[in-house]
Amino acid sequence: MRRIIFIVEEFYRSFKKGIFRNILLAVMFSLSLIMTVIMSSYYLDIGDRYARLDAQLSEDELWCNMDYYMSGDITDISENLATDEGCINMMGYYDEIHSLSDSRIISYLIEQPVYLRLDDADALLGKDVYKEFSDEDWGAEPVTVQFGDGDDAQLCSAVYLQSDQFDLEAYKLCGLTTEIGEGFSESNMILDKADAPIPVVLGNDYKGLVDIGSEFDVLYWGYVYRCKVIGILEKGAATPILGYSGVCYAPSCVLDSHVIFPLGIKLSDNLLKKGVAEKNNQESNDTDIIKAIRKYANLDFVSLQNGTVIVKEDLLNRQVDVFREIGEKYRIPSVHLEGVSMGVDMLRKESADSVRIMLIFTIILVCFTFYCLGVTLYDKIRQNKRTYGIYLMNGCSMWMILVSYLLEVFCVLLPSVLVARYIFFVKNVSLCYKDVIVKFAYNCSGFVFVAGTFLIIMLLKGVNIEHIIRQKD
Repeated sequence: MRRIIFIVEEFYRSFKKGIFRNILLAVMFSLSLIMTVIMSSYYLDIGDRYARLDAQLSEDELWCNMDYYMSGDITDISENLATDEGCINMMGYYDEIHSLSDSRIISYLIEQPVYLRLDDADALLGKDVYKEFSDEDWGAEPVTVQFGDGDDAQLCSAVYLQSDQFDLEAYKLCGLTTEIGEGFSESNMILDKADAPIPVVLGNDYKGLVDIGSEFDVLYWGYVYRCKVIGILEKGAATPILGYSGVCYAPSCVLDSHVIFPLGIKLSDNLLKKGVAEKNNQESNDTDIIKAIRKYANLDFVSLQNGTVIVKEDLLNRQVDVFREIGEKYRIPSVHLEGVSMGVDMLRKESADSVRIMLIFTIILVCFTFYCLGVTLYDKIRQNKRTYGIYLMNGCSMWMILVSYLLEVFCVLLPSVLVARYIFFVKNVSLCYKDVIVKFAYNCSGFVFVAGTFLIIMLLKGVNIEHIIRQKD
C-alpha cells in the first residue's frame, strides 16, 4: 500500500508541476489522433468501409447507395432546381454521370404510389375499379390534393395507385418482360417534344381494362406527367431482391397490380438547345420547353436521390473524386456514396491537392507532437534526477518511478481517446463501419503509450545513482 501511495503522490507532484504543458500535449494528441484516423482511412482504406459485400453482381463489383440526404446538401440542390439554369445543370449532371464507363447507376423505388385524378381513374378503369389497385397503407378513398405545379395547379379529388419507379438500368436488371406491347427502352425514354407523354408499363391485372396507347395524367413529387401505356407485364412479374453492400434495400415485389413509372426521362439534344435559347430570352421564361426542363430535372433528382452505383471495389474511392469533379462542373454538391471509407466520404468535397495539404499538415502535427512528448519527458527526468537519486538510495525501486511516468503519459493520452470515441462512435461523423474506426484509434493511442514507455525506459536505463547525486543541476 505504501508503494501505491508513493506512486500516486509522485505522479500527482509531477503532473501538477507541468500541468499546462500536459494540457497542451493532450490537445495536440487529440488533434493528431483525429487527423491520423481520417487520413489513414482516406489513403490506406483501413477496413472501415461496410463489411457487407456479399451482394455483388460479380466477383469485382459491389453496390453502393448514392444519396444526397446523408450529405446534408439537399437544400442546396432544391435551391438550384428552383432556377431554370439549375434545372439544366441537373440534367447535364445526370447524363454525364450515367455515361461513365467504370460504373453503372441504377435507380428504383419500390411500392411508392402515384396520384391520379378521380375522374381520370374512373374513366380509365371504370367506376370505383381503382380501389382494386390502391395501396392499403395509403388508403383507397379519394383525397384532395394540389394537382399540378405553379399557376397550373388545381385542387381536385385524387386517388392512389400502387406503383414502382424504375430507370432504364433498373428495369433491365429486374429482367421484366411484357405480355403485350413493349417495355422501357433507349428510344421511348427520350422525348422529342416538350408535351410528349412519357411511357409507363402496367401490371398484368390491368389487362382487359386499359388498352395500349391509353393516356392519363400522374402526379408525382409535385409535378404532373402525361403518361402513355406502352406495355402490359407478364402475369406474376416481380422484382428480384435488390440490395447494395449485402443489405436488402428493396424486397421482392409482385407487380401485377402496379404502375411502372419511369425515372431518368431524357429530353432530346435539340429540345434542350431550344430550352437554353429560351432561357436566355428574358421574355420567354414560361414556355412549354422550360416547364418540361423543370419537371424532368426534378425527376432526374428523384432518380439520383434513390440511385445505387455498381462499381468495381478497387475503383470505389476514385468514384467519389469523379462525382465531385462532375458536380463542380455543374454546381451540384458532392454525393454521399455508402460503402466508401470514412475518410473519403468526409473529404469528398475536397480536391486532391487540398487532401495532400491536409496529409502534410497531419504528418507535421504528429511529428511535432511526438517531439514535444519526448522533450517533455526528457526535461522532467533531467529536472528530477537528484530527487530520483535520493529515492533510489532510500530503497525505492526504479519501476515505481517508471509507473508514475506511465500514469502521466496515460492521463495525457486519455482525453484524445475519449475525444476520438465521441467523434467517431457517438457522433458517428460518417456512415462508416465505426467499430473498426474506434478500434484503430485505440491502437494508435496504444502505440503512442508503448512508444512513451520505451522512451522512459531508455532515459532511465543504466542510471548511476552516485553520479546523479554528485552531479550539479
